[in-house]
Amino acid sequence: MGLLSIIRKLREKEKEIRILVLGLDNAGKTTIMKRMNGESIDTVSPTLGFNITTLDFDKYKLNFWD
Repeated sequence: MGLLSIIRKLREKEKEIRILVLGLDNAGKTTIMKRMNGESIDTVSPTLGFNITTLDFDKYKLNFWD
């Protein structure tokens, strides 16, 4: 999904956007995702596989793949 397809989705009625979060090991990607979602960050452990976090922002549904 490139920038052009993201712009097309903004014009559509379906307002679901997928965002891929990339970074090095132990860089804090999961911690940032938990903090944005309002979850406690006291029990963050290394991620096995991947996490999908969904946030509702205004009229958009944001899917973060971590």
